Amino acid sequence: MKTITTSILVLLFGVASLAQDTATASTDNDTMKVRPFQMTFVPPMSTNGVESSNIINKVSVNIFAGYNGGTQGVELSGFVAVDKKDVSGGQFSGFGNIVGGNSNGVQAAGFFNTTRGNFRGAQLAGFHNYASDTLWGTQAAGFNNTLRGSMQGAQFAGFANVATKNSVGLQGAGFVNTLTGNLTGTQLAGFCNVVTDTIIGGQVSGYVNYAKEVKGPQLTGFVNIVSGEIEGVQASGFVNYATRVKGVQLSFINLADTVDGVSIGFLSLVRKGYHKFELKTSESLHMMGSFKTGVYRFYNIFSAGVNFGDRMRWAYGYGLGTYIPFSEKLGLNIDATAYHINEEEAFTDEVNLLNRLDADIVFKLGKSFELAVGPSINVLVSRYYDSENNQLGSNIAPYHFYNRTTSGGTNVKMWAGGNLAIRF
Repeated sequence: MKTITTSILVLLFGVASLAQDTATASTDNDTMKVRPFQMTFVPPMSTNGVESSNIINKVSVNIFAGYNGGTQGVELSGFVAVDKKDVSGGQFSGFGNIVGGNSNGVQAAGFFNTTRGNFRGAQLAGFHNYASDTLWGTQAAGFNNTLRGSMQGAQFAGFANVATKNSVGLQGAGFVNTLTGNLTGTQLAGFCNVVTDTIIGGQVSGYVNYAKEVKGPQLTGFVNIVSGEIEGVQASGFVNYATRVKGVQLSFINLADTVDGVSIGFLSLVRKGYHKFELKTSESLHMMGSFKTGVYRFYNIFSAGVNFGDRMRWAYGYGLGTYIPFSEKLGLNIDATAYHINEEEAFTDEVNLLNRLDADIVFKLGKSFELAVGPSINVLVSRYYDSENNQLGSNIAPYHFYNRTTSGGTNVKMWAGGNLAIRF
C-alpha cells in the first residue's frame, strides 16, 4: 500500500513538474546532459539523484517509478515513467507513461500513455492514449484514444476515438469515432461516426453516420446524415438524409433536397424530385388515386382504388416506377404496382393480389398537368373463395387469356388491359 501511494505521489509530482517546466520553458534538450544508463527505484532514489529531471538517458530502468529528463533509447518501468522532455525509442511501463515533449518510437503501457507534443510511431495502452499534437503512426487502446491535433495514420479503440484537426488515415472503434475537420480515409464504428467537415473515403457504422460532406460510401445499419453533399453511395437500414446527392441513396426512407442519380427505397422524398398526384381508370379498378414520389429515374407509388363490378371491391397498393422523357412535352411512365383486393369487406384475409405492369404515354399539357394513356398486363394471384359463385379466385377480371388453379389451391388469371389518367 505504501509503495502504491509513493507511486501515485511520484506521478502527481511528475505531472506538476511538467506543467511548471512547460510554463517556464527553462530547460530544453540541448542543455541537458546525456548519460548511457540510469536506474531508479522511486525518485529521488536514482543513480542520477536529484538531477534526474535534467538528464537524458540512453537506457533507463525504473524499478517502480521514475522521473527523468528524457530518453534516447529505451525506458522500462514497473509502474509509471515520467519524462520531462522528448523520448525517442521505446518507453514501456506496467501502468502509465507520460512525456512532456515529443515522442518518437513506441510508447506502451498497461493502462495509459500521454504525450504532450507530437507523436511518431505506435502508442499502445490497455485503456487510454493521449497526444496533444500531430500523430504520425498508430494509437491503439482498449478504451479510448484522444488526439488534440491532426492524424496521419490510424486510431483503434475498444470504445472511442477522438481527433480534433484535419486528418489522413483510419479510425476504428467499438462504439464511436469523432473527428473535427476533414478526413481523408475511413471511419469504422460499432455505433456512430462523426466528421464535422468533409470525409473523402468512407463511413461504416452499426447505427449512425454524420458528416458535412462525403465523397465515397456512407454505410450504416440505421441512419445516415449528410448536411451538405454526398458523392457516392448512401445506404442504411432505415433513413438516409442528404441535402444534395450525386450517386445512389439506398434505404427504407430516403430524404434529400436534390438528387443527381437515384434514390431507392420504400419511400423517397426529394424536394426537387418527382411528385405526382394521379387519378386513373382501368378495366379492373375503375377509379384509382395514386401518389408518386422520388426521382424521375425511380419513384414510389402509393395507390388505392375501387371496382364497381358484380360486387363492391376496394384495393390498396404499392409500386415502383420510372419516367423516360422523349421530349419536353412527351414521355413514358413504366409502373409496376401490386394491389391487395378486398371483397365486400374492410379487409380480405386470403391472398388476393392484383399485379399490374403499366406503360403509359405521357402528354404534358401544362406546367404540371399531364394526360397519360397506355396498355397494361395484369396477373391476379388469389386464394379467395367466392362462395356466392362457388369458385376459387376473385372475379375482378373482366376477361382473361390465362386461368389456372394450382394443386395447392391458388388461382392465377392473366389479362391485358388499358389505363387513362390525369396527373398534376
